[in-house]
Amino acid sequence: CKYLKTIEIPEGVTKLPEYIFSGHEHLEKIILPDTLKTIGSGAFAGCTGLVNVSLPEGLETIGSGAFEGCTALEEITLPDGIETIESYAFYYSGLTGITIPDKVKVIAQNTFAGCTGLVNVSLPEGLETIESYAFYECTALTSIDIPDSVTAIGGGAFENCTKLSEVGYPIGLEEVIDGWSYDSPFKGCKYLKTIEIPEGVTKLPENIFSGHEHLEKIILPDTLKTIGSDAFEGCTGLVNVSLPEGLETIESYAFYECISLKKIVFIGDIKNIEYDAFACCSNLEEVIFGAGCANIWSNAFVGCESLIGVYFSGSAPEVVFADSEYDDSSFDPDIVTLYYIEGMDGWEPIENGKWNGYNVAVWEKDTEFSYGDINFDGKVDVKDTYTARLIAAKLIKPTEQQLAIGDVDLDGKITAIDANLIRKYVIKSIETLPIR
Repeated sequence: CKYLKTIEIPEGVTKLPEYIFSGHEHLEKIILPDTLKTIGSGAFAGCTGLVNVSLPEGLETIGSGAFEGCTALEEITLPDGIETIESYAFYYSGLTGITIPDKVKVIAQNTFAGCTGLVNVSLPEGLETIESYAFYECTALTSIDIPDSVTAIGGGAFENCTKLSEVGYPIGLEEVIDGWSYDSPFKGCKYLKTIEIPEGVTKLPENIFSGHEHLEKIILPDTLKTIGSDAFEGCTGLVNVSLPEGLETIESYAFYECISLKKIVFIGDIKNIEYDAFACCSNLEEVIFGAGCANIWSNAFVGCESLIGVYFSGSAPEVVFADSEYDDSSFDPDIVTLYYIEGMDGWEPIENGKWNGYNVAVWEKDTEFSYGDINFDGKVDVKDTYTARLIAAKLIKPTEQQLAIGDVDLDGKITAIDANLIRKYVIKSIETLPIR
């Protein structure tokens, strides 16, 4: 009906049936009654000419795929009374902006997927769940502020939002729900290279950034206690991770195949590094433990073929495996040397240069873990600043131990920045080292 371009629904109608105008590509305008409560599934699906829809204030439910494929529909105001927006409701529509009303608790699967013109999205405090692929391939979206009330986000929720560069991470997030995918909600967001997790977050959920190969830097809060399984699995671009002092547990596969990581520093007293936590980080060269580490489970660092030195500033780990015959070792005992400080608990007995099946050697540094003390004289002073400058200028080559405690910005090398930070620490313009 190519001349049927406007339709008015009379007062008294409370529900539009499923697919009532589906595929009516010539429809441009629909006038809905104040009595309407529900728009049925697929009611306007494929209405490619629809440009004008005014939703009544009493509307409560928009059914699955109701406006799917309405490519000319760029604007729509959702009334405050809406409580439910079902899956695919605006799938591949022409929307450029959307404000979700306060009563909506769930954004369902694929609700706005493929809305390539969607630039502005406002989510209400009180929203609880963003399901899988809810904003999949919204390629014009540059930022999203996820309310702290959100406790669950689906795999692929923002996948392939290729211009997305800023994400407000919710403090209340507890889990990534899989839907059809165990991938990160942010996979394929190629401009989302740095993410800051806010203070107050105590655990990163399983799979939260898994497969996000474009992620380069993650800023973690001091409140963080646990990094969940597969949290950064396959983040092949991740080069910068500063682990907070209060971190207690890194779960299985958390950093699996993070092949760009070269150095990991544990500042505090970590309790558990679980199975395969850093497995196959093939370019990881150095691991430094600060106050201590209770348990390093089997295969925690398996496949880290560049890792030859692991440094312990505190007591020996209570649990560490070294069984190369059954491929059940925490580290590769054939290539890894454990460096320890004399006098620290748990490093006896050492027989023929081995402890618990590993080659061991004394770490020649002060017994207190003092970042910046490059000269190992028990204090950080102007001499350390001078030595750091010489190393930064490549006039002298640092030892492994010097690199371990002279790299005070934790970027894997000693540069003029480190020398300047040590100088500031000496003159007391900053209070602590390292600077994360």
